Amino acid sequence: MAAGLLEVELDRLAGPDHGFVVESAGLAVVEGCPPNQQAVAAAAEWGLDMRGHRSRQLTPEMAGRAERIFCMEPGQVEATRKVNPEARAELLGDGVEDPTGGRAAYDETLAKLRDLIAPLAESLVGETRGSASNQR
Repeated sequence: MAAGLLEVELDRLAGPDHGFVVESAGLAVVEGCPPNQQAVAAAAEWGLDMRGHRSRQLTPEMAGRAERIFCMEPGQVEATRKVNPEARAELLGDGVEDPTGGRAAYDETLAKLRDLIAPLAESLVGETRGSASNQR
């Protein structure tokens, strides 16, 4: 959900050819599983189509090549660094609990993520534009 929201915000701010690579991976997943149907339904109301999403396990290679890794929970930051000590993992805001339970939990999580991701996307786009103008 977080990756989808970030992609939407980057598209909105910088256009669909923004040049950012946004990926999603988990720390304790079964590879290739579809998302929970509650998550799919909640995400659809936020304009996200998660029907084609499949779970992926974070690998040391993935963590190593990422410029930044945004984690929802503090324990995920630590676990990401165990996967790859060089990983540039950081907590998204003050953290957001992974949703458990019914549809209301997914709606609440999406609202929290949106509030954190909108300014994050603005910052990322600003950093990129600042870097581009510094190279001129």
